[in-house]
Amino acid sequence: MARREEPEGLIPWIWRYLVECITWVVTHPQPILIVFVVSGVLWGLWTQARYAEAFHVTRVETPASINFELSQPVVGTNIWEVDLAGMAKNLRQQQPWLRDVRVVRALPDTIRIEAIHRIPVAQVRIQGWHPVDGEGYILPREVETDETGLVRLEGFMRRSTALSVGELNENPELLRALRVLTVLRQTPMLQDYRLSHLNIEDKNQIRFNLDDQLEVRCGSEGELPTQLERLRISLELLRRQNVDARQIDVRFPEPVVTPRA
Repeated sequence: MARREEPEGLIPWIWRYLVECITWVVTHPQPILIVFVVSGVLWGLWTQARYAEAFHVTRVETPASINFELSQPVVGTNIWEVDLAGMAKNLRQQQPWLRDVRVVRALPDTIRIEAIHRIPVAQVRIQGWHPVDGEGYILPREVETDETGLVRLEGFMRRSTALSVGELNENPELLRALRVLTVLRQTPMLQDYRLSHLNIEDKNQIRFNLDDQLEVRCGSEGELPTQLERLRISLELLRRQNVDARQIDVRFPEPVVTPRA
């Protein structure tokens, strides 16, 4: 009767595989030598190129409209030795009103500074009107109240809702207003209208104006989806009936429409 062979264990299999690999390398050294030689040549060429005269910084490109001051000179420095992250951090501290500052290498000899501007989505009144971006950063410049595309956010006159210019505001009411504004601007049926005012003074009653003419009254932020659907139906009905409305209150199952006198 033939003796049954026991299956080979894992450790003996690994050992046998390593022995076979070492034997192959010893008997076929040419591919390994070629890899080492080519890698060494490429590394030497790369090292020489990195420190060649051609890679010394001769120019720093900055945005024309922004005054940046470099903490230390970089012209004449090897471009690979410039601390891009540290330079970008320093420049961001100089101009905090920017959303971001990027510093990149433009080979072979140029450092380019790129300013990422904040995009205003609305304006708030702090003595004068100031633009605010979608994160709540109020830019330190005044704008005209009828500046195209900037809806006026209102309802921040109480002391408990103080806002600061030139800072990222975490004011709950401002953030709520920006969330509501985002919902309104993403509503398809409002694309044909210009949103001019948004008042969030009463958290249970949101008011906004379309084309400076039609005032819409809604409930709280959580009720917006249902009430905007009521508004869509109401606007379609008014358009078909050629009714010029002054106010639409969609807080009720049957919206209340006030015609223009």
